Amino acid sequence: MGSAERAFERPETIAEEAEKIEPKYHFEAIKQLEWPATSLVDQLKDKIDNDEYDILIGDDASGRVPTLILRSVINERKHQSHADKPPKENEISTKFIAGGRIFTVENDAAVSDFFKQIRPQTKKKALLVTEYMAAGKGVDRLARILNEVGMDFDVAAFSSTSSFEYYKLHRANLKDHELFIGVDSVDPPLIYAQSSLSGVTKKTKLTGYDPVMYMSAHAKPEKKSKDRSRIDRLRQQKFINQVREDIKILADEVVKKVWG
Repeated sequence: MGSAERAFERPETIAEEAEKIEPKYHFEAIKQLEWPATSLVDQLKDKIDNDEYDILIGDDASGRVPTLILRSVINERKHQSHADKPPKENEISTKFIAGGRIFTVENDAAVSDFFKQIRPQTKKKALLVTEYMAAGKGVDRLARILNEVGMDFDVAAFSSTSSFEYYKLHRANLKDHELFIGVDSVDPPLIYAQSSLSGVTKKTKLTGYDPVMYMSAHAKPEKKSKDRSRIDRLRQQKFINQVREDIKILADEVVKKVWG
């Protein structure tokens, strides 16, 4: 079709063609993670293909979507490499730890107990995932506790506000572990700042305070309760479904860009 003919195309036809080329996201905040996710996965490519990790540990509320993105990428590669295995037996285990930035003795003890519980599931190595690192104290604290319970791990951050060298120099608990950073930027894309993507409020004994914000994309919608209307539950389910769809879209894009 020539340029003159295209000039008379219906606008909706051009828009439809554009959508086939560029995937349509529900949430701009998730779309913005495509760049750091691609950079991060490109660095992790060989480790993923060599099946070096058998568990992902997501840090805090904002680390949930990034962790689920990595899980989707890793599982897709596992399914491609081991198509003979049943899908459920060919997926990486995924856990979430709350309170990564809360510094109390009680919280440290709870986090330590949690890591001890999942340690038997870790036959190879864990990948600790966070959305971003600023000073890096929260990740360093979790790294210290992982070291104390004897779990081998690497750290993956979608973005950071300091350099790789800074964390290796100033965060002692990271020195003996590999650190992967998607983008190093003073203004990185952050879900942490998007309250609408921080999930639903739930109380947990893992932290000494309430509330703890959880991303609900990894869970089933809440059961019916007296103080939740049917409309609220439908809205929550729609939100969960849209987040899951965006995670799948982004993961597919990353797999195509990194592995071709």
